[in-house]
Amino acid sequence: MATRTALTGCLLIACLAVVSCSSSDGGPGPGDTTPPDVSQMNITDGETGVSLVQRISVTFSEDMDETTIDSTSVLVRGRAPVGYVEYDDATRTATFTPDTLYAAETWHSFVLGGDIADEAGNQIEPDTTDFETGPMDCAHLDDYMEPNDVCEEAAEFELDRWYRSITMCPDNDEDWYVFTVTETTMVTILNRFEHADNKNWAQYFTRSDDEWYTSTGFSPESGDSADYSHFTFHPGTYYLRTTSQTDSYILADLKLETGEPCQDDQYEDNDFPDEAEPITEGTITGLRACWLDRDFFSIDLQDGEMITVTVTSGPSDGTRRINFYRPDQSNAGGPTGSINPLTASYTATETGVHYFKVRFWKDDIIYDVEVEVN
Repeated sequence: MATRTALTGCLLIACLAVVSCSSSDGGPGPGDTTPPDVSQMNITDGETGVSLVQRISVTFSEDMDETTIDSTSVLVRGRAPVGYVEYDDATRTATFTPDTLYAAETWHSFVLGGDIADEAGNQIEPDTTDFETGPMDCAHLDDYMEPNDVCEEAAEFELDRWYRSITMCPDNDEDWYVFTVTETTMVTILNRFEHADNKNWAQYFTRSDDEWYTSTGFSPESGDSADYSHFTFHPGTYYLRTTSQTDSYILADLKLETGEPCQDDQYEDNDFPDEAEPITEGTITGLRACWLDRDFFSIDLQDGEMITVTVTSGPSDGTRRINFYRPDQSNAGGPTGSINPLTASYTATETGVHYFKVRFWKDDIIYDVEVEVN
């Protein structure tokens, strides 16, 4: 019995010695010492015919320390080396977007510096990828949102985010973007033009059928920044359409910025004839006009019957418009002016549902609409 007790005690001492030895360095042993590498890149070494505004993306093999990924460690050498660097933690992807066009038909080098490290501090092996750009033509002016030339190919657009170096080609280029609003929100178009040549540029908020909510245009110059247009949207999916009638390219940053909505009235959403609010003879009160907002109303008329619409608003400044529409929703015209009140009449030439629209160029005007049917 005494012998077995002594042996057990000896084994226990040996076990404690092992435990003590394994923890003597204060840790469980060595951690991650494997450096990360590149698992995917959207250009290849020696590639030619690269877009003049190519956004280069690099996916890493493991989670990275995003503080080591910036314009000093991810860059392009050659003409026009400056750009925007972003890192998406969810996909482990870094992107480089040039802020000007690359030089046409010129070799450039995309560089990943040795300071780039994973979350454990292991640094990547420095790497250089050489590529040659294509000629200065529309085929090589496509940005990373292409193809988005038609509504069916509209590029997904995230609100409150700058999209850098968006291009428009000469010869009436057109780009479509789709965005979703989950609550009533004001959306404002912001532009920063890196290159423009004072030619016509237009942007539209539209539905999928290209029925526009508002359209605005101007002639931008390089260096312009513009709060271009704003509109209050109710929850739903909408489109931004951009067109350019120019003989030169446009390079700009683009953002859809959200803000506090205009206070709409109880008749919304009535921005189009197919959403028109049915009314009868009488007075509509408590309406609110928002910037560029269109309010449609419908009314049954007999052939030869006349409708008179009087719009009274306060304060008295601001531009007003009244338009009448036939049963086929074609525009029958109407006045525009700053007269307060503004009155217009229309005589029906057929029996059916007719429409009229009131519109203002002034934020947050409260107005009354008086409708008389003769």
